[in-house]
Amino acid sequence: MLKIFKVALLSAVVVAGLSANDNLLSKVTNGVVADNATGVKMLSDGEMNQVLGGYYFERKPQFDHRGYMPSVAYKVYEDSGDPKLSVTNGDFVVAKVRIGTNGRKQYYLQLYRGDNQPAGAYAGVGASKILDDMKKMGL
Repeated sequence: MLKIFKVALLSAVVVAGLSANDNLLSKVTNGVVADNATGVKMLSDGEMNQVLGGYYFERKPQFDHRGYMPSVAYKVYEDSGDPKLSVTNGDFVVAKVRIGTNGRKQYYLQLYRGDNQPAGAYAGVGASKILDDMKKMGL
């Protein structure tokens, strides 16, 4: 008898949860904030992943490393609110990600000259934020 009561109670809770109002935000704010309010845009999952307010990354396969431990490269662009990259004379920063020997992603930054030749590792202004933004984007 107790098992039947537990099953019935669990079923009632599940049904109540499934029939709950989907627009909780609208209900809590008495309709002031709603998904369909003027000026509100519902973002897709892809758009949500792009909203970081951080650095921009553009895929640049010509900078990929294709040898041992291959990497995938992204050119880094500044957002107006981010610290300015400490590069000069047409140099630019390329963010790279590879799968390490331990099976985990490894992120690193390289500085390239204006003639697309590598100039070494980049550890200047904004380096840690660039790496954080890469991880948030799941690159």
